[in-house]
Amino acid sequence: MSSYVVHDLETANAVRASTCQIGAVVVRDNQIMERIEQLVNPDDYFDPFNMASHGITPEAVRGKPKFQDTINLLSLLLKCQVAITHGPFNRVDIARTSDERKITLSVTIWLDNQAVVRRTWPQFTKSGYALGKLVKQFNILLKHHNVLEEALANASLFAMAVAESSLPFDESSKALTLSVSTTGSRTMHRAGDPEAPSDQNCLTPKGLQHHVLAIRRRKEH
Repeated sequence: MSSYVVHDLETANAVRASTCQIGAVVVRDNQIMERIEQLVNPDDYFDPFNMASHGITPEAVRGKPKFQDTINLLSLLLKCQVAITHGPFNRVDIARTSDERKITLSVTIWLDNQAVVRRTWPQFTKSGYALGKLVKQFNILLKHHNVLEEALANASLFAMAVAESSLPFDESSKALTLSVSTTGSRTMHRAGDPEAPSDQNCLTPKGLQHHVLAIRRRKEH
């Protein structure tokens, strides 16, 4: 069974602990189970450069959940699953935001899709593996600096890479995983974490959907 989460985020400024939007795509057995797009109040200033890039303003996040208010959903998304990002930025941002707010995330398996692409297609080994260039190469529609759109594009690239490698999902991801504890975000290992939660503690699809719906109801009230 293949189960993983592809996520993306935006920041309010150059400080990586200033998350202002989180997007995620939950994939199970090659089917998208859930699409999540959430504005986050970073409790920080907005740099004009960042606002020009993603279009998110202080007014847009006023009254929105703060990072610590969305952390329960984020933990449920990442727990016991492969978490895929395109490059290290998002992983480091989540780690630093969690550290700064003294929030503990469970250890999870992180997979850098840039590394997957570079190892799957020789023409991208040294260059050309930026997301913008890859979506053009593979004719994937993308609205830049939209977290959900970028997560969806990244999910498509990862699925194509796994298909290209002709390896089962577990074998493809096992060879490229990074084990990262976000409370010790500077420690990285090539192998998977032997202390990671076992499958019996993982959230079921039904349980995940329950928590997503609960958060959406809180947003509406």
